[in-house]
Amino acid sequence: MERKVRNAAKFKNREIKLGPIHKCLAAFSTVGLSLLSVSCGNSVQNDIISANSSEALISAVQPTERDMESLSYFDAYRDFLLHTDIDQGHDFPIWGYYLFDLDFDGIPELGVLHDSGGSMGGYFTFYGYDGKEIVPTVLDTENNPVQISNYTQILADKEAGKVYFLKEMYLLRGNENGTYGYVDEVVSQNGVLHIKNILGLQVDQTVDLEAYLENDHYCEDDFLSDEMLVDCFITEYCSDGKWEEISPEIYLEKKREVIPKENSFVDVRDTEAYVLLCESVYELLDDDLQFHNRQMTEEEINTLFTKWDNILRAYGTAKRATVLLQG
Repeated sequence: MERKVRNAAKFKNREIKLGPIHKCLAAFSTVGLSLLSVSCGNSVQNDIISANSSEALISAVQPTERDMESLSYFDAYRDFLLHTDIDQGHDFPIWGYYLFDLDFDGIPELGVLHDSGGSMGGYFTFYGYDGKEIVPTVLDTENNPVQISNYTQILADKEAGKVYFLKEMYLLRGNENGTYGYVDEVVSQNGVLHIKNILGLQVDQTVDLEAYLENDHYCEDDFLSDEMLVDCFITEYCSDGKWEEISPEIYLEKKREVIPKENSFVDVRDTEAYVLLCESVYELLDDDLQFHNRQMTEEEINTLFTKWDNILRAYGTAKRATVLLQG
């Protein structure tokens, strides 16, 4: 169940309560003032500036449209994370939450990390702020939310302003997570993020792989370059929404056209803006050995967005902020 977002935070006559995103407001302000050395963590919730002591400050620091937008998305995410049963019915429990900027607008998307607790790995689902509420984002061609393997790299090309999902295969036989790969681009359609398929790769399970298992390699490129393994793969290229089968050699060429071997792309998963709900996903097991999700706490939400605020402070807050793109 998705809940309506709360209205944008408003300045009251008698007091102003400072939450972590208010720190972001201070960073965004064009006035060279700080909000009196506001601290992070639980104490933030208790910091109150009375109307008498802050009247001059508020008259000088007028919140911009951008500031209010930031307050709104924090309020929306906070309500969503506290009260929504996220990804109900999924196979794997939610282990953690990440904040990514997948469209270079400075407003984060929420990555929800599910984990199996074993060799099957896990996957991400995504949510975003549509200006009113938090909704599923990164949709497929049929407008369904995608799931991407937790082995997927989320690569940002800051020069071209593009983001790619790169999942590489690494096994001929065994764990399913290792026997497929893909290259997708994240694109915006009418303000909603979608996946544009580019390449898809699967190990052909109809082939007797026993004879090929000696041809073991360390990475996808080595597998695709091995002429002895041509019959082991189903490699496809998507053009105008239509898939066509191509050779492993052509697959590798097209992959390198999109993602050169030597590049300056940044994997946005390498971020400090995340919170894991526990040290091990097995802590989410009940007495009947069934996994159960739990809501984030107010403290965990504050921690997550304080980390995001710190990133904005470090890498700028322009309208097309390239947060996380320090490469």
